[in-house]
Amino acid sequence: AFWLNQHREKISESEKDIISLAAWCSGFLVLWCLTQEAFEACSFYKMQLGDNWVLWAQMSISLVWSVSGAILLMLGISRKYQPLRYVSLGILSLTVFKVFVIDLSFLNGFLRILSLGGLGLSLIFISWLYSRYIRVERSNPET
Repeated sequence: AFWLNQHREKISESEKDIISLAAWCSGFLVLWCLTQEAFEACSFYKMQLGDNWVLWAQMSISLVWSVSGAILLMLGISRKYQPLRYVSLGILSLTVFKVFVIDLSFLNGFLRILSLGGLGLSLIFISWLYSRYIRVERSNPET
C-alpha cells in the first residue's frame, strides 16, 4: 500500500480504493499481531507471573492498545486525516472500557489507584492533544 501510494497519480480511482483498503487491513493486522504477541509473551512468562498470568496478559493487551491508539491519534493529527483520528479514538475508548471492566477487577489497593491514576493521566493528555489540534485546525481553516 505504501509503495503504490508513491505512484498515486498513475493509477485509476478504483485502484486507489484498493490501496486504501490494503492500508486499513494492514493496520488492523499489525494491531492484531501486537495483541497476540503481548498475550503470548505473558504466556511464555507464566511461571514468573504466577496463577494470574492471564490477567497480566489482559493488562499488557490494554497497554498495547493504548500505545497504538495514541500513535494513531498523533498520525491522524499530523497527516490531517480524520478517519484515522476517529479509529484511534475508537481504539482508545474500547481500551478504557476494557480497563474498567476487566483489568481493574483483579487489582486491589495501591495497584488499582496507580492504574486509575495512569489511565486518568493518559486520558488528560489525549484530550489536551486533541483539543489543541482542534483549536489549531479551526484557526487555520485553509490548511
